[in-house]
Amino acid sequence: MGIDVLIDKRDAHKKAVAADPRYGAALSAWVRCVSAQGYDYQSPDDPLAEFEATLSSFERGADGLMTAAAQVERSAQQAREIKIATDTFDCYAEFRRSYRVVYDSTVSQ
Repeated sequence: MGIDVLIDKRDAHKKAVAADPRYGAALSAWVRCVSAQGYDYQSPDDPLAEFEATLSSFERGADGLMTAAAQVERSAQQAREIKIATDTFDCYAEFRRSYRVVYDSTVSQ
């Protein structure tokens, strides 16, 4: 089986999971849960995307390394990442449990 076939199967499976109403319910529950923690995310992918965007924005010197000021900012950003991960851990764990049920049922079809 070639890589293209595997990629096509993966993509079809992602679409099947996303179309399952249980996935939508799990996602809605996750959004409500993180909102109750004070965060305005619409997808479990949002925090990581936010962190990656922030990381790429830190000032770098001619050597490609972060400047001293950027390193201080990065430390503050890491503390924020840890706080968000800690605050929303239970939300994400429940989402993953629900997602797994949907995933397993669509794989077996």
